[in-house]
Amino acid sequence: MEPRSKSKCPLCHAYAVAVIQSAGRSFHHCEICDLIFVPEFWHLEEEAQRLRYANHDNTPENTGYARMLGQFVDQLRPIAPPPCRVLDIGCGPNQVLVSLLRKAGYDAYGQDPLYGISPLESAPYDAIVSTETIEHFSNPRLEFDRMVGLLRGGGVIAITTHFHHGPSAIHDWWYARDLTHISFYSRATMSWIAQHFGFEQLDCDIENLCAMRRQESP
Repeated sequence: MEPRSKSKCPLCHAYAVAVIQSAGRSFHHCEICDLIFVPEFWHLEEEAQRLRYANHDNTPENTGYARMLGQFVDQLRPIAPPPCRVLDIGCGPNQVLVSLLRKAGYDAYGQDPLYGISPLESAPYDAIVSTETIEHFSNPRLEFDRMVGLLRGGGVIAITTHFHHGPSAIHDWWYARDLTHISFYSRATMSWIAQHFGFEQLDCDIENLCAMRRQESP
């Protein structure tokens, strides 16, 4: 059944209103946490997701992709220097970022349930990273709860995802046309996440990067 005009936000659980129909899907906007999300009715099955990801050239041979991840490693270093233990959530089948982190001196591991990849070492981790992954979360509240459970007190989460600039921009936004993208965050959303899950926000630029530190246990 197609969702109604209101749908529960998968992050803060407030009720959100459908704001636009675009690319054959409905996008709902939560006025509490500023998340824009696609209701479950339009979510792709896992096999369809894997087929879509197979079109991505996320390999070490893709110099542009490797350069982007190398820049991310450089941004991580000042707030979580090596040799700390790092978990890459949504590492993908090639685990390119894990390889780059290890070359930079990190004790790095990957996790990606879509490809059956589990880390060899258990929690807690000093840092959790996720590059271009959280926009695929169907249940971001659950996923952030899991991240918190994997991170030591004082540990760092560093995330990249393209931030939305308001519901009115969704219709012409290339990022929203990818059918595997179902959760869209803004800087305000990241501030809500930091406050709700007990993080100090370290950095959040206007485009795609957010880093935050978990508060130490009392």
